[in-house]
Amino acid sequence: MKTAMTKKIAIAQLLIHIAIVACYGQIAITEVTCICSPGTPGRVSLSAQGTAGPFRFVWSGPGGYISYNQNPTNITTPGQYTVSVTNAYGCAVVLQSSVPACAPMELQGDIQGEK
Repeated sequence: MKTAMTKKIAIAQLLIHIAIVACYGQIAITEVTCICSPGTPGRVSLSAQGTAGPFRFVWSGPGGYISYNQNPTNITTPGQYTVSVTNAYGCAVVLQSSVPACAPMELQGDIQGEK
């Protein structure tokens, strides 16, 4: 025979289990594009999937950079960027990504002219 205390413990365990399941999702940085020039900023693509949405995004980086977009496209300073992703249940995941400057372009070839 179950007592009232046993029922309360079972309900509490169920609620904890539901809360833990709600915090899980699939959150990953999927692509980073380098900064090629002042006119071509870098960007980061982030995938956030799961039943715990909507998600809130807060990016920070060098020079006081802040963005609230899931996929920021206006990154103009190379360096380390951090995103905090918070779901509807208040669970947060923090990820980091380095956004580099593009390597300088090297041109090679032969110069040909009239003789």
